[in-house]
Amino acid sequence: MQTPVVPSTEAIAALRALPLFASLDERELAAVQEAAEWLTVDPGETLFRLGEPGDSLYVVVRGRLEAEVPDDDGGSRVVAIAPGDSVGELALLTGALRSANVRAVRHSLLVRLGRARFFELTRKLPDVMLGIARVISERLARPEDARARQNPRVLSVIGGPGPWFDAFIERLSAALPGRAPVLDSDAARAGTLTDEHGLADLGRVGTWLADLERAHERLILRADPSSPNWTRACLALTDTVLVVVEAGASRRLLDASLARDHGSRLRRVELVLLHPPQTSVPRGTRRWLELLAADAHHHVRHGHVGDLARLCRRLTGDSIAVAFGGGAARGLAHLGALQAFAELEVPIDLTCGTSFGSIVGGLIAFDHDLAQITDEFARYFSDYMLLRPTPLPVLSMLSNSPLQSMCEQLFGDAEVEDTWRPYFAVASNLGDARPELMTSGSLALAIQASGSVPGLWPPVVRGSQVLVDGVITNNLPGDVIARLHQGRTIAINLVPRHDPLFSAETVPRSRARALLGRISPFSQSRQPLLPDLALRSLFMSTVRHAEAVRKQVDLFIEPDVGGFGFLFEAGRRQQIVDAGYRAAIEALRGWQRAR
Repeated sequence: MQTPVVPSTEAIAALRALPLFASLDERELAAVQEAAEWLTVDPGETLFRLGEPGDSLYVVVRGRLEAEVPDDDGGSRVVAIAPGDSVGELALLTGALRSANVRAVRHSLLVRLGRARFFELTRKLPDVMLGIARVISERLARPEDARARQNPRVLSVIGGPGPWFDAFIERLSAALPGRAPVLDSDAARAGTLTDEHGLADLGRVGTWLADLERAHERLILRADPSSPNWTRACLALTDTVLVVVEAGASRRLLDASLARDHGSRLRRVELVLLHPPQTSVPRGTRRWLELLAADAHHHVRHGHVGDLARLCRRLTGDSIAVAFGGGAARGLAHLGALQAFAELEVPIDLTCGTSFGSIVGGLIAFDHDLAQITDEFARYFSDYMLLRPTPLPVLSMLSNSPLQSMCEQLFGDAEVEDTWRPYFAVASNLGDARPELMTSGSLALAIQASGSVPGLWPPVVRGSQVLVDGVITNNLPGDVIARLHQGRTIAINLVPRHDPLFSAETVPRSRARALLGRISPFSQSRQPLLPDLALRSLFMSTVRHAEAVRKQVDLFIEPDVGGFGFLFEAGRRQQIVDAGYRAAIEALRGWQRAR
């Protein structure tokens, strides 16, 4: 219910800190305070609805709102409205009807300015109108979903009870930036926020949390299965719910419905699977995900500093996702890029890739370090063992057995969900003529499908799908991670739009000149081979797509590999690696300086 209130001294102080009024002096702030109405809104209460007249604007002082905005395809997206944000100003200024449904997801304190008072105030204080214009221009300059990617301030953790759960919460609290305090039902009871029966007043708990949020960067609410009322209060007021279970525990211990009850569409539910320290490969992840339908999952080994640090980066929006593009032999440049990442200590928290890039991304997701990946590349790509001709070239020129054997030896029977870092490969679905994101099922099969160049290797059949190399539909899935990932994104492209290997000077005009160029010791030009021409033709369908990706990711790395062929480059392997290193080290250093 919307309830008018008299603002406290603390609330007025908070008003001064809001971006909309940051340029006003004390006299002008007093005028705003006099013109404004102050009100509180309970969780779940609707502030205004789509199609209603826009007769006022609201500024969030404390709490959280969410706006449900219709999409062009008939669906809707949800946008977060955090403290300091305003809502309703466009409809107020233009006289248009409301363009979204807005409701409170926390007990919220708002400032309301009605139409008449707003225009009277802006006539007296032009800086208020300038502040509105600045807020609107900044919002329009953000990516469409940027406001939905707010850093979660309040985490609710469900799990336990047991010493393993206590240890995890203690480590998580210490590892989060600023050390997040842990609040439980005992703390709420001590603050008289719950009665002797554990019943919680959401309004009082919401105000309590708002006060604590001003003092701490983040808060952890420890849900208590023995106190369902307190747990429901936690879930109603949280930004992200972490469901923490031991990977080998019985799934019957998880009450999946509890994590989904109450709260907003913006609230994420994420699964944390805890593993013994000696675990080499997680198992059975998909069954946990089917039970919970989590928005994301995390694998954490007990006592593993890297796993916990990665979890914290992902929770706080500070993680880094890398998309590795395909490029056949040019994919060796990814090795050089990985050297630069390691040298500058830039973590890779999520990976994806197409074709050769899917192998690189899969190995990183599988928790292989640079030395292991280098050894595996030398083992499988030092000769042409993958290019074994098929006895009867009906579906392809080459046999799929070497490629299949390599994928199975590298990844065994692991599933995509079982990688330590989140991962997906991109293949092309011949039946539906679209990119296929390989986000579940056999990891080896996903990578084999992503690299099965049509004509060279036979397609991969998975259920009713017929899959070939992702190069045809999306050779650089940076656009996908930019859309799905909550943190920062990097894309590494190996197929530039302008490629010197395919020019009038390098491509011979006759068979005789081509043969002479190959056998003459005096020839100075590099000539593309038949496979190079065929692969370049395949890559052309996504070259323009890569240019679009450049604008969508935070960092775009493009090694200078245009002069290298796509196959038969064993003699220049180190040069390709070096090209990847040079491009990545320069780009990453500049990125770090800018950040």
